Amino acid sequence: MTYEAVEVNHRSFIDVIEAVCVLDSRATLDIIAEYSDIANDSAQKALKMAMQLGFVQQESTLFKPIHPFARLFTDAKTNEKKAILKFKLMEYEPFKFFANLILKGQDETRASCKTQMVYNFSGSPMILRNTFLDLGIFSRIFVEKETGIETVFDAEPDIRNIFESISNTLNEEAQVENFISTQLDEDVLEYVRSFIDRLKTAALRISSNSKSCVKDTADVFEDFLKKICSEESVDITGANGIIEVGNRLKSASKITSKHQGFINFIGHMRNAFKHTTDSEINATWDVSSDLPLNLFLVTLTAMNSIFLCIKRTEYIL
Repeated sequence: MTYEAVEVNHRSFIDVIEAVCVLDSRATLDIIAEYSDIANDSAQKALKMAMQLGFVQQESTLFKPIHPFARLFTDAKTNEKKAILKFKLMEYEPFKFFANLILKGQDETRASCKTQMVYNFSGSPMILRNTFLDLGIFSRIFVEKETGIETVFDAEPDIRNIFESISNTLNEEAQVENFISTQLDEDVLEYVRSFIDRLKTAALRISSNSKSCVKDTADVFEDFLKKICSEESVDITGANGIIEVGNRLKSASKITSKHQGFINFIGHMRNAFKHTTDSEINATWDVSSDLPLNLFLVTLTAMNSIFLCIKRTEYIL
């Protein structure tokens, strides 16, 4: 692994990971920086640190979350964020080496110089020092005292709680993926394989973050429709949103009015929570407890039905 010392503070680090999780297919550097309200250069440095710690990965110009840690970290409360970051930092060999040197009584400047030498970091050892101290103090691995920085990492309780949380999340993910596979035709499941992680994320938010679930589910559906359009040579130039993309498919005689009903429903549900105020009622919509699950199930049904209609000339609702 190549290591790079980048100047990062915990606030921008938290913000860019959240941005990557919520922006999905729009998570480019420019949009992440805008979402996080920081300069592009600061966002890039924070993303580099997030990649080194295993929260984020880059594919071409897009940044993607590495689950379950990215989602756990984004959805966590502040104290839980500190515990998750503590766990990831102590998994990261250069930081663990740095922390152990301070534990043995060395000052942080000398510890950063030794860490840079051992792990062949590019960049200044002072930058390495500043970043490790900021993240370490936030995650309560280090405390500032009159005598200097001290390592106070107490692994056992925090790591046990984190592993328990991760284990529960992995079990939930496996159950969700199994459920999705039982709801989709085998060919449809393979067709949406690249969307499965995003569908799982949406499903795991059905109870905990209902508005995000609605948006995440509908966003995946829109990308599914666009993939169909691309393969079927349906021009969607200028089509804005799920409903307009669906209209293009209907105009090209690729789907029926029944399919358009699915599309309009999913599009209207996303639009209800995408905008702050609905101009028709001059108010905002609340999410009922039933909507996220119902929308998720309808979306799976719509994917099945549209795919089978277009690809296999089968008419199933």
